[in-house]
Amino acid sequence: MKWTGRLFVFALAMFVGLAAAFFPELLRIAALPGVPGPIESVIPARFMGYEPAVSANGVSVTYAGLRRDEGGEPQLRMLVHNGLSEPLHYSAHYPTGLWPAFRINGGPIERLFGCGTGIKHYQIAPGQTAEFHVSPYGLPITPKADDKVAIGFHIGPISGEGRSPVFSEPFTLPEEFINQKRERELFLLNQQ
Repeated sequence: MKWTGRLFVFALAMFVGLAAAFFPELLRIAALPGVPGPIESVIPARFMGYEPAVSANGVSVTYAGLRRDEGGEPQLRMLVHNGLSEPLHYSAHYPTGLWPAFRINGGPIERLFGCGTGIKHYQIAPGQTAEFHVSPYGLPITPKADDKVAIGFHIGPISGEGRSPVFSEPFTLPEEFINQKRERELFLLNQQ
């Protein structure tokens, strides 16, 4: 009888311990049914002082200028607005680091490799806008100064089958951004 009592106490202790460890995660998942993985909030449009135009399909991607990262290097600011009545979902390493797709002068550009290790799932709530940052090193080629570039992201409702990228209107990349890409290429060539 002692053996079964000890086994019961052990099983009960394991159950209570595991339940206590996973309880916060279970509450979060239960609050968002059908959404895989960790969900983090993104920046509301009004907080950024941006009122987006909503495209016909309800999702828009807009170029919003340059910013500098912690190291002082230029990055493109891209805003994605969710004009749908359901959340948009995407997968990335961090909330502002969604891997972009590119079109240069209307033609698609093969993207560089992407690593799936450490990917998390995020969402943009209906009526909200998220800001994504695109590094010059994400571009597979160096465009000319007068090339028209459209940047897109694989983003959409969770109910959607395979997501096609939603692209911005074509725009000319800032000279500073292109120069940073060229400098990096020259540096890599000189290292060889």
